[in-house]
Amino acid sequence: MKRTITLGVLIAALAAASGACDRGSDRTPHADPPPSSALPSAAASEQLAAAVAKLDGQSLKYTITGNQGTLSGGFDTTTRGITLSGGTTTKLDYVILGDDVYLKGFDPQGRWWHLSVSRFSSGSTFRLLADPLFGIKFLTTARNVKQDAPGTFTGTLDVTKVAAGGVTNEIADLFAKGDPAGATAVPFTATVDSQGRLAGVKATFTGVSKSGRVPYELKIVEYGATAPAVRPSPAETIEAPPEAYNS
Repeated sequence: MKRTITLGVLIAALAAASGACDRGSDRTPHADPPPSSALPSAAASEQLAAAVAKLDGQSLKYTITGNQGTLSGGFDTTTRGITLSGGTTTKLDYVILGDDVYLKGFDPQGRWWHLSVSRFSSGSTFRLLADPLFGIKFLTTARNVKQDAPGTFTGTLDVTKVAAGGVTNEIADLFAKGDPAGATAVPFTATVDSQGRLAGVKATFTGVSKSGRVPYELKIVEYGATAPAVRPSPAETIEAPPEAYNS
């Protein structure tokens, strides 16, 4: 299961779908011109798509804020792996390589636990940690995209139409089943930096946690960064206990 920023090949779908929904209003006669800081929806969609495309093939460093607090992470283009680190009470370190997750912070001898994403139940929110960049991929379903201020885009996501494959699709299914009524119109905000690159995504998903809400905020803090995600050595690794799969 590849963990890569493959958004370049999906950009056309984002721009075309959003533009097709709004072209009628763009041609409305005698419409007032948008403010200088705003863009018509089709143009805003194209700019957002271009911002996402600029991440293609780049290693990244980022932060993720959600119900688990704020974690720091990296995406490694060499291994297609992801790292995460942080925690509110216990510092935890994660290395995610396909179906394999290595977790450090619970073993008293300082070893890594090995877990398999596929062993978690279909309703487990652990998958949110297994693919923390899912919000970027969800942008391929964006609709009603607007730019009301330079560098800030808003719109809605349709999690029933995510087609990224692997655990990303499993996360989308989790959200869709958790809140069927709101699954096709999840509000989001995306930001773009001064070089036209996607800088962050923020949304709130509902129906899949004890609190009923899953806040998600991704902030990219460094582009093209060295962010190694390397499999721990066998000598440093043990299998996670069965109860670890109850999350």
